[in-house]
Amino acid sequence: VRRRVPEPPYERVDGLAPRSGGDRLSELLGVLLESWSRVPEIVRVRYPAAGNEGPAAAAAPEAGGAREPDAVAGIGAGRGFYARTLYAVDSTVPGPVFVEILQPPLAGAVARGEFSVVRDRLALRLAELSHRGRRYAIDAWGVGPDCACYAIAGDVEPHFLSRVLLPAAIRFAEGFLAAAGRPAETVRLGDGGVLHERRTATARDAAYQGAATALGALGGVLLETAPGGPTIRIPRGSEVIVTFAAPPAPMTLRAPGEEAGDAGQ
Repeated sequence: VRRRVPEPPYERVDGLAPRSGGDRLSELLGVLLESWSRVPEIVRVRYPAAGNEGPAAAAAPEAGGAREPDAVAGIGAGRGFYARTLYAVDSTVPGPVFVEILQPPLAGAVARGEFSVVRDRLALRLAELSHRGRRYAIDAWGVGPDCACYAIAGDVEPHFLSRVLLPAAIRFAEGFLAAAGRPAETVRLGDGGVLHERRTATARDAAYQGAATALGALGGVLLETAPGGPTIRIPRGSEVIVTFAAPPAPMTLRAPGEEAGDAGQ
């Protein structure tokens, strides 16, 4: 005689009364399919700009009677944030550097600064930070993740052909043609005197001299247009660590009327 094993107890799922057999399994599958196909609720949070909260925000009571602390104000010297370059940086094109911080609590903040060439790397120094409609004066540097140093590695183009090989070849040809176009000179020593003979320049010598002069002019133009050094380029979206050398300081924005009044005085 086979003994029937009792079924394990189960609880009610999403308001469905427990049933037995295939009806219970069908209802459970229906609940799972409904939860998977349900459209998620999307809530958009909008932060008001500084100084432009509006009457609704002004009338709303603040918790504890104090405003939310500024995330930038708590940043100390030596703290680093993961970031990326918004635009490519080229050592041959002067211009500002824009870096977007990706790490909380400064996620979305944009830092602006300048670059300088250090051997085959670029040093990024940032002087201004914009975060949630506020501007801060900062002293920060871009740190390379590969070396943990205050310089960012990029794509280096040495321009070896235009800076070294081509000018050297032109200078060599110029010197050779100048020597070939010089008339021959002979010095003979005799009894009690020195005899100096010089051959008259021919058309061939003149052609060599003209070619040497033309190559000299061409070499001067190539040296003027050749890059003064290697070109270093940091692509857009490159990883960088923004490290603060000092705590940020808020920047006070003055109204145009106040600036005009100070200029008139």
